[in-house]
Amino acid sequence: MRAGNGDLLKPDVIAPGQDILAGVAPPGNAGNLFNLYSGTSMSSPHVAGLAALLKDLHPDWSPMAIKSALMTSGSDVLDGPNTNPLVIFRQGAGHVRPNRAADPGLVFDSGINDWLAFLCGTTTGVSPATCSALAGLGYSFDPSNLNVASIAIGDLLSAQAVTRRVSGQPGFDHVEPGAVRVLQRQLHADHGRAERIQRWPIDLERRHPQRPRPHGHPSFGAGGAGGRLG
Repeated sequence: MRAGNGDLLKPDVIAPGQDILAGVAPPGNAGNLFNLYSGTSMSSPHVAGLAALLKDLHPDWSPMAIKSALMTSGSDVLDGPNTNPLVIFRQGAGHVRPNRAADPGLVFDSGINDWLAFLCGTTTGVSPATCSALAGLGYSFDPSNLNVASIAIGDLLSAQAVTRRVSGQPGFDHVEPGAVRVLQRQLHADHGRAERIQRWPIDLERRHPQRPRPHGHPSFGAGGAGGRLG
C-alpha cells in the first residue's frame, strides 16, 4: 500500500525497461538496425505483450482484471546494495511476473461505473445527475474504495475501512512491514452481479503515527494460489 495524491497507487506495475535490445530506424542510430534503449517506451511493450497473453489464456477477463493479475503477482526490485524494496515508491505493486500472473488466485475487477464513481469523488467532471444515480446504486465516491488491486490512503491518521470486490476466496497471510495493521472482516456475497463476486471489507489501522508514509504489502492466499495487494 502506498499513499499518493488521489488515493490511487501509481504506477501500477513496473516491467523490464533498462538496456532493451530494440529495432530502431537506421537514421539517427549510426546506421544500426538495432540498439539498446531504456525507459517506459521499452517497458510498456512488455506489459502490453503480457496483457495479450493473459487475454488469450483468460478470454473472459476484462482489461482491469488483467491489470489486477499483473499487480497481485508482482515482486520487489532491489535498486542496489542495502536497498529496502518496501520504500521504493516508484515500483508500484512491483515487477511483473508472467507465470504468477496466469493464476493470480484473486481478481479485482472494475467497470465504467466504478471509475465514474471515482471521478465523482475526485473531480467535477461528472454530471450531478450521474453521480446521484451512482450513489443510489450504492457506489462509493471515496477514491480509496475504487476496486483495484492496491490500497492507497493519502491521509490515514488513525484507522479507515475500505471495501474491495473479489472473485475467489481471499484470506490475508501477513502484512509487511507492519506499520499498518490490516484486519479482514466477513465476506459478503454480491448478489447484484451475475458472476461469483464477494465484497471484502478491510480495516486499516496506523500503528505508528509518527512514521511518515506507512506502507506495506498485505499478502493473501486464495485457492492454492497467493499474491499481494499493492
